[in-house]
Amino acid sequence: QPESDLIQLGDTGIALTRLAQIGNAEINGHIVEVKSAGDFIEEKSPIVVTRISQGTITVSPLHP
Repeated sequence: QPESDLIQLGDTGIALTRLAQIGNAEINGHIVEVKSAGDFIEEKSPIVVTRISQGTITVSPLHP
């Protein structure tokens, strides 16, 4: 089962690596490759899934 099938829009997680466009994050207990929607996202920053397209999971920083 593709990792992107386990992730839904609006799910939140933590950046495991610095996201300089592409990096790894933990979302719903799964470590997945994600793409930043724009800016760099620092390691251990909270993130939110903003788009899923053709298996690519796009995230943005989660601001409370």
